[in-house]
Amino acid sequence: MQDPLNRADHYRNEAVKYHELAKYAQPAFLGDFYRRIAVRYMFMAEDLLKEARALAPQSDDRSRRRIAEQHQL
Repeated sequence: MQDPLNRADHYRNEAVKYHELAKYAQPAFLGDFYRRIAVRYMFMAEDLLKEARALAPQSDDRSRRRIAEQHQL
């Protein structure tokens, strides 16, 4: 299984991609569809960050700092 922080980055990148698709989508209903997908990816990324934060007490200081940086983005 992939590291939760890497997966969160992947989901965030996917959200950006779908957000960009939504800006220029025609017909308009496709823009709404892409926007909902982008939001869903952002929620998935946030859930993974919460999971990583819950595991942080078991990890080293470097991982905790990385989790904090990811959450601030």
